[in-house]
Amino acid sequence: MTEHHNHSCSPLADWQIFTMALMPTDRLALQHNIEARFEQMLAAGFVAEVEALFQREQLHSELPAIRAVGYRQVWNYLSHASSYREMIEQAIYATGQLAKRQMTWLRRWPVHLSIDPFNRERANIFQEYLENKLEKYGVNC
Repeated sequence: MTEHHNHSCSPLADWQIFTMALMPTDRLALQHNIEARFEQMLAAGFVAEVEALFQREQLHSELPAIRAVGYRQVWNYLSHASSYREMIEQAIYATGQLAKRQMTWLRRWPVHLSIDPFNRERANIFQEYLENKLEKYGVNC
């Protein structure tokens, strides 16, 4: 890919790479958002979804998909390894830890634009900017 990109005849030669990241600065707002999102997932039937997987004999707790954040905690609850309240607390905590690792990873990247998703004014400015850029290149969303 690098060799292809370096040739002037590459279809990528005229493209500019622009990196951006959603990077919350308010950790408390992020924590509240994580809690609210997990509660929405539960209300939408997340436990029933995992329970359907739990019933399948060929699936087990060591599979990568079952070890994913949220799934692991519900699986443990269904296995009677934790209470319902503990499952919620553990899933929210694990999601927060994942978000922290993702932000650490993103800080190492050369990001051109970082947007705080909880700063509505800045997010709206970015949305307008992006829409104008896409329109310029004939991309309709």
